[in-house]
Amino acid sequence: MRQEANALQIVKSEFTDPPPRKWEPIKKEQILAPLPEFPIEAMPGILRDMAVEISESIQIPIEVAALELLVVTGAAAGRENVFFLRPELETRPNLYGFVFVERAGRKSSSFKPAIRPVETWIDERLPEYNKQKRVYNFRIKERDALEAQSFKKQDNAQILSRLEALQDEIDKMGADLRSPAFLADDASPEALIRKLEETKGQIATLTDEGRKVMKILMGIYSNGENREEIYVKCYDGSSPLQVDRATYGTRVKKPTASCLIMLQLDYLKKIGTQVDLFDSGYISRCIFCFPDSLAGTRLWQDRVMNREVLESYSQMIFTLLNQNYSRKLGQDKIFTLDADAKDAWTAYYNECEKAIAPGGSLHELADIATRFPEQARRIALVSAIVKGRGKVTVNEMEAGISLTRYYAIHAERAFSTMKGHTLPGEARRILQAIKKNQPEIFSARDICRLTGAKIEDVESGLRTLESLNYIRPKDSENGESAPTPGRRPSPVYETNPELFR
Repeated sequence: MRQEANALQIVKSEFTDPPPRKWEPIKKEQILAPLPEFPIEAMPGILRDMAVEISESIQIPIEVAALELLVVTGAAAGRENVFFLRPELETRPNLYGFVFVERAGRKSSSFKPAIRPVETWIDERLPEYNKQKRVYNFRIKERDALEAQSFKKQDNAQILSRLEALQDEIDKMGADLRSPAFLADDASPEALIRKLEETKGQIATLTDEGRKVMKILMGIYSNGENREEIYVKCYDGSSPLQVDRATYGTRVKKPTASCLIMLQLDYLKKIGTQVDLFDSGYISRCIFCFPDSLAGTRLWQDRVMNREVLESYSQMIFTLLNQNYSRKLGQDKIFTLDADAKDAWTAYYNECEKAIAPGGSLHELADIATRFPEQARRIALVSAIVKGRGKVTVNEMEAGISLTRYYAIHAERAFSTMKGHTLPGEARRILQAIKKNQPEIFSARDICRLTGAKIEDVESGLRTLESLNYIRPKDSENGESAPTPGRRPSPVYETNPELFR
């Protein structure tokens, strides 16, 4: 009997289910959306070579160098470059960008080679401008003195004739007098308006030390009132800027701005609290760059920047600035838009529009995703300008779309940090679907049906959730659901019960 009982116990133990695996606690650490490889082939000509040189010699993420170069080049080209999607919808090459890097992220080192040709060009042009301005101011004083004389003399026909000729000279000089110093370090509205007047309506705020600029925009010096209105007005470069104040008034035609603000990571959450910067549309106009840190991998090297590439880039910037400042207001260089380029852009526009709907992949980024198609058009125009073409072809448009798609992932990372999210967008949407439907066991295709997402996006999100112990693969012979004919099997997962408590 004892032997039979022992045998029965052995048989029972072989067929009894093993105890359930213990779940590890859910991790609450922040996970950012993974970055794919930067599409360097989408950068035009010399900008591609220059981005590689900056990235490899200074050891910074190549996407940082690329955005710096795109913004600087668009600013140098200026507002008189334009193409029309339709008669009332114009596209110009000025761009707004944010770069967020950790402390010691080498933002200043990467910024210098991008901006240096602009600074050199300004330094070379300033002496002649200052000379012309002194003559202009002298003529104004001469006019004022003659006006005073005309009131004292009865027979003043000769003075009036001289006054008329002098005024004509002043008007002509004033029309041609345009400051080459278009870089605007002071972001206060008053300073920007003065700079716009001096430069005949074109400014650029390009800075590797963006804290002061952001303090102004966030209202630190104006009792909490955000001061971004000039940048919002100057993004499109079409409507005039009208200023009417008790002591001062001016009107600037076609005001245009470019903007690149480089900041440390602490400003991500600070910007996230600035509701007015979002409501005004300033944030939606910006391209975001929030790269992974390279700290700990930047071992010493003797790599220096290629002199020929530097000189080619500098020459291009000089040429663009000279062309920019040789054109009078309204003398637009109009680029044509190829039909297949328009078709490619239209498809991307429709894709973005569908994705911002509730449940869509861009819904949580809807505030800025509505501007993605416009950013793609602007980058495409910069590419066409760099290539020296008079038209935007499908190649430039597809390159613009590719770069915009890439920086959209950076925007999602930035917004997740601003809003305190611990999960990237796709993982967050999957988790919301699991919480709502509470499945104990599910497949990847179940999640596709619940969220409407693509299988590759779902699988990426599931890997993130698995790494944080929200889910785990289900124990089975192969860990997969029964395949549908013609499809590969879909992985099956269990949900951590902690999620439902």
